[in-house]
Amino acid sequence: MGGIPRQISDILRLVVLVALYPTVFQFTNIMITDDSSFTLIPPLLGGLAATLISATILFKKYRKHKEQEMVSD
Repeated sequence: MGGIPRQISDILRLVVLVALYPTVFQFTNIMITDDSSFTLIPPLLGGLAATLISATILFKKYRKHKEQEMVSD
């Protein structure tokens, strides 16, 4: 019973970690080289978009799996 939800949450965790990398990288560049703080906005928005899109796709997959499970019962 815990297989698919566990897989979805693990995939989402990986997506969030990957999406955080550009943001942290840009933040360190700002701290080191005194770049404009506005250069932090695109990685933040990109990471947020990637997380929301992947969450939407994964939850649709979960619902589809749940509906198929209910039909087979």
